[in-house]
Parts: sequence; C-alpha cells; structure tokens
Amino acid sequence: MDKLYVALGDSMSIDDYAGGAGRGAASLLHRNRDADFPDWADRDLTAAGYAVRVLARDGALTADVIERQLPSVQGPVDLVTVTMGGNDLLSVYGDDSAAAAVVGRVEAQAEGVLVRLRRIVGRDCRIVVTTVYDPSDGTGAVPGSGLASWGRGPHWIRTLNAVLISAAGRHGAVVADVHAAFHGHGVTAGDPARSDARPPIVTCGSAVWSNRTPGAPTTFGRRGGKLSPLLPRILGWLRGRAASRTTNPIQRTASPTNTSCFRGFRPDSLPVP
Repeated sequence: MDKLYVALGDSMSIDDYAGGAGRGAASLLHRNRDADFPDWADRDLTAAGYAVRVLARDGALTADVIERQLPSVQGPVDLVTVTMGGNDLLSVYGDDSAAAAVVGRVEAQAEGVLVRLRRIVGRDCRIVVTTVYDPSDGTGAVPGSGLASWGRGPHWIRTLNAVLISAAGRHGAVVADVHAAFHGHGVTAGDPARSDARPPIVTCGSAVWSNRTPGAPTTFGRRGGKLSPLLPRILGWLRGRAASRTTNPIQRTASPTNTSCFRGFRPDSLPVP
C-alpha cells in the first residue's frame, strides 16, 4: 500500500462503541467487513491502496487533537478525517452561558487544528471534517438518560456545526454532514420492527455519505432478529454522564451509529484543495 489515511478526533472515529474491533467509522472506511456488508465489498480504502493510522481517542477534546494527536502525524499523508467538537460541548451540558463560550473556544481551536494539519500534510492531502450529530433529533430531550432536557441544546449543536463547516471551508476541507445524516435516527426515532436497510443517500460536497451502512438497523431497528445495540450504548453513556456530572466533565461522545458514519466515501471523488 502506497497511500495513508489518518483518522483524528474523538470516539466518533474509534471502534469502542461500534461493536468491536474493525467496526468503527474509520475502521470500516479503511477495510469493509464484507461478510456483514457485501454491498461495500471492494469499495473501501484498502481496495484503493490505503494503509490506516487511527490517532483518534475516546473523550478527546478539540485541544487534544492539537496537543496530542497532530504531533504524531508524520510522513506523506493522502487522506485525513477529523471528528471534533462534540466532547467540548457535552462537557457543559445544560449550561447555555458556558455553551456559548465553548463554541467560541472550539472555533479558535478548530482553526488551529486545520492550519497546523494543512501545514503538516500539504496542499494535496484530502481533509474531511465531520459535523456533530444530535441524539435528541432536535428536541433537546433524550428519554431514559437521566439528564434533564436541554431546550437550547440543538441550537448549540447547530451553532457548533456552523463553526466547523466555516473552518473547513477556509482550509479546503470537505464537510461530511453527520448531523444531517443522523437526523431522524435519534433515541426517540424508529420502528422496532423495521430495519430499512437501504436509506437515502446524502451528498456532502463532492463526497457521498449514506445515512447508515447498508444492512445496518435504524436506531431502534432490528437485524437478524436482534435489537440494535445503539440505544443501550447511548443511554448507558448518558446515565453515566448524569451520575458524574457534579464531579467530572464529560469524557465520551456516544457513537452515532453501530457501523460507520463514513459510509459511501469515494476516495478519488474528493477535489484536491
């Protein structure tokens, strides 16, 4: 393999909440699990000659991407994905005044991430920045989580995403709109009896990203007669957040899908900045 894909950011890019090794967003983008998702056989980055290095870490803040992950990006890199901002906002869940300050801080830090990243990887490297999803589907409520509703939470998520989209545009990065793709698949959505294996395709810039991987269930959906594990993961994480809120800032971002938020990516379709 003569090309390199680097995944930066938080738990949206790792395997921990996606059902095991090789099932996270970055892993599936790099190497498809053909037995699980035959429609994507020979359409992954491995087929295109890419190796992968996942530097993303559970609980990472935007500052962690700058301080702990970027220093490890070395050598020629052909593709980078960046998932950031979610943990920053979740650390001040329910506090509108603090949320405004966090969005401002993420704006400056995201600029720093992309300035330094572009300097490291060069002009020809493709960079993809994701937006942050909303598990409440715009309601501000996540039933069963143990947390009070945050009426303006969806507003702050949209505001944060506008900041990320703007930063991406300034540095020639493509935006993968996970927020739009995830909408309608939150913890209150879905029919438990319906798997809806082939969701509509969402286009983001010059890349194509599907709402879910073919074969993956809706948030409350079933596949092979088994209830999707996504809901208990999100609710378990939120309950932990509620229990520790008085002593610890949030440490994790629940994964928006039990498969990949990068599905449908075509590595050669992205424009060179």
